[in-house]
Amino acid sequence: MNDLEKAYKEEVSKKKGELKAKQDFLIYVAYRELRLSGFVLKKDLSSKGVYKWEQLGCGKRPLIRMKLNGIWKKPFYYTGEKKAINLYRKYWLGQYLSYKRKRGEGMFFDHYEAYYLKEKGSIKEEISRPSYYEYYKEWRDCGYVVKSGFKFGALFRIYEPGTTPENFKHSSYLLKIQDRKRLSGLEFFGLLRVAESVRKKLLVPVELGKEEKEPNFSLYKERYLGFLKIYHESQNINWNTFLKYINYAYNRESPLFVGIVDGDTSLSLFKIGFLFLKNQTYLKIERFK
Repeated sequence: MNDLEKAYKEEVSKKKGELKAKQDFLIYVAYRELRLSGFVLKKDLSSKGVYKWEQLGCGKRPLIRMKLNGIWKKPFYYTGEKKAINLYRKYWLGQYLSYKRKRGEGMFFDHYEAYYLKEKGSIKEEISRPSYYEYYKEWRDCGYVVKSGFKFGALFRIYEPGTTPENFKHSSYLLKIQDRKRLSGLEFFGLLRVAESVRKKLLVPVELGKEEKEPNFSLYKERYLGFLKIYHESQNINWNTFLKYINYAYNRESPLFVGIVDGDTSLSLFKIGFLFLKNQTYLKIERFK
């Protein structure tokens, strides 16, 4: 029995009135909360999983042959041609002049949509390439619908192939770019929780590497679940170091679980798996209960 388990059993059985000061209180609080919820934590990090990474299929790319005449005024392209409504109805490209209201003549296309149509030969005007366009293009070319994720604190919201304004279903994913080297605890926690309240899966593009760092525990609940890394809400998170924990889990075919302890000693648990599309790799982040 390790020291953490011994301290936990003594506390819950009330055999001792005080928790021994030699315990790392952050680790102990997380350990205690998870044990009370039926989890088992082991310091042995040699486990290897059989986790099946999610590989999304790449469907038919949009067949766009329409030629449009319009005006490019960054960040929008406007056309008054009525045929543009067919792009909206079939591929959900563009937007009415008034959001979600079929009012006004013509269509607006955002920066990503305009550049995509430029590549397809539909727009002749010179349009600058937007940042992170490679992600937009790959999802669109695989048949998914990609729209602004601003209202959810993300770059894109992504709908399943075949979704149209008339055949509407809520988006499945939010895609958020993380290119900062350091995050505060609250920023990191916000990144993890961005999709929770809207019941979507959060995707973060990532390049997996060889450098590894051992997490805190192996996590079990009736069976092996993956590895666990524990943080406090006030910690600054070095993203490159965090990716080393990700690499450790990935190379052992296991998800990484992240436990965030707040000032009330409450613990929030998140599961980080992996999703692959065609040429890109994403962290897939979900709240785990």
